[in-house]
Amino acid sequence: MENINQSQLQEWLKEGKDLVLLDVRSEGEVMEGMITGAINMNMMSPDFVQEAKALDASKEYVVICRSGNRSASAGSFLTSNGFSNVYNLVGGMMAWNGEVKVS
Repeated sequence: MENINQSQLQEWLKEGKDLVLLDVRSEGEVMEGMITGAINMNMMSPDFVQEAKALDASKEYVVICRSGNRSASAGSFLTSNGFSNVYNLVGGMMAWNGEVKVS
C-alpha cells in the first residue's frame, strides 16, 4: 500500500485514471459528503471483511476515511488479502478540498 495526498488523487481523477474510490467511513460520516464517484463500505461494519474480500483485486483502489487512519488499516487489510494496487489518502476527507457529493 502506498500513501498519496489529495493533490495526487485530484491529478489522477483529472487524468481519468481508472480508480475505485473506497470510502470506509460510517453512514453518518458519509452523509456529510463524499468524493464524487466513491463507494461506501463501512470498515466498522461486521460485513466489512466479507465485502472487502469480494472486491476485484485486479483494480486500483484509493481508500478514504475521515483522517487517514481507518483507511490505512483498511488498505493494509486489502494488501494482506492479495490486492496489489492500493493507495491510502493521507489526511482523508479532512484534507480533501476537491468536489464532494452530499447525500
